[in-house]
Amino acid sequence: MTIERFDAFVKSITVNDRIALVHDTDPDGICSGVLVATSVERIRQKPVDLVISKDHGKVTLTDGNLKMLQQHKINKLFTTDLGVDGDPATLKRAEETCEIIIFDHHKLVNDVNSPRTILIKSQYLVTRIDPSQYPASKLVYDLFSRHVDLSDRDWLAAAGLIADASAKTWQTFLDVLFVKYGEKKLDNIFDTPFGMVGRIITSTIGIEEGQVSALFECVLEAKSYRDILASRFRKYEEKYSAELQRCINEHKKKAEFHRELERMWYEIKSPYKINSPVSTILSFMPEYLSTTIIVLQDMHDGFYAISGRRQDGKVAMNDLLADCVNGLENANGGGHRPAAGAKVAKKDLQIFKERFMKALQALLAKKD
Repeated sequence: MTIERFDAFVKSITVNDRIALVHDTDPDGICSGVLVATSVERIRQKPVDLVISKDHGKVTLTDGNLKMLQQHKINKLFTTDLGVDGDPATLKRAEETCEIIIFDHHKLVNDVNSPRTILIKSQYLVTRIDPSQYPASKLVYDLFSRHVDLSDRDWLAAAGLIADASAKTWQTFLDVLFVKYGEKKLDNIFDTPFGMVGRIITSTIGIEEGQVSALFECVLEAKSYRDILASRFRKYEEKYSAELQRCINEHKKKAEFHRELERMWYEIKSPYKINSPVSTILSFMPEYLSTTIIVLQDMHDGFYAISGRRQDGKVAMNDLLADCVNGLENANGGGHRPAAGAKVAKKDLQIFKERFMKALQALLAKKD
């Protein structure tokens, strides 16, 4: 039913529609957003009318977003890689003027399907794949490919899924692209050209978040992944990688380890927003595959950015972080089972840490 409704929605798109895109600003969010924008333009021979880039602080629609939609007289809205189903009330308000399609692969919070909204979650389409392993970029690519030729943009799906740590699940798809584009398959998938696209996106936003709109346009206008690798944004990746390596090298000296709870707590200090990739890299190290990792960073705006990782599936990081921030002022948390994030006010950090320790202890006690 979901696919049939999507097909009908796409077939209804016309040049007269006022279409908006709201996307997350990580690699999967940008790649999936560009795939939506490309598809819409190819279908109706006209670009989308409005692009709104969301930071990780608020993944649902805001009053400001609704105001922009109204100002631009939007009547069709696409969102990508955002758990906007977490706020049904705001969605209902958006429905007053818009028909909505939500592309997402996060945990289902609310079934917001309605005559005006189509919620497309990865878990609705496949049961044999963990939803966290079916990123929005691949989801958008697969569904829009039913209506428009995106074969020249398959590398965007590859970049998004690699950045979202889903390469093993889609190895056959990636192998075909390595052959198609004459690229070598490397042991570290993040070092491949497709992986480098994601690294450039992450680095640019981590160093200079104000570049999001320009970065989105760069990816949208690129004829090939090589255009992105040769773009002015490549310089950010070089700086970011050096800082990332420093944080990784220092973790054994500076992180707190609690062996009985299989826990690492690592507060980093960096001029760049870098906690998320640090936590990801650490979590894939063989010695930490069964460790619950928290990497946090003072963002100097009154809040800490927190990234949680656990790769063996023993702990649901999305549920754990959501529980730990529950009721805290202006805090949020969620994501996927192996990888999640949170934002906590500095004044509440100790409360968060105490909740985290107690919750982790209780979870592991149940497993035993």
